[in-house]
Amino acid sequence: MNEHLSIAMDALNSYSITCKSIEFIAQSGNTIYKVTDPDNNSYSLRLHLSKGDALEGFWSKPEVIRSEMVWLQALALETDLTVPALLRITTGISLRM
Repeated sequence: MNEHLSIAMDALNSYSITCKSIEFIAQSGNTIYKVTDPDNNSYSLRLHLSKGDALEGFWSKPEVIRSEMVWLQALALETDLTVPALLRITTGISLRM
């Protein structure tokens, strides 16, 4: 798990978020952390690192991840569902591999 925390901390360097705390939430198909900034805003950091590698090759493909992000954005714009908002990294792209 320490290796995943190191990856999470490295990933946070790509965002314009100042991290006050990072808390492990869960690991299954992804590894998820709760990130809190100094103003107590909370973010979910999802790493495509799973416990097993049965579907790892498929679900970690950039085109699959991008497809999910497009779907979430469409849900946010075209429905009244509450879905996670995409936060782009400092380079302006939405996916870092």
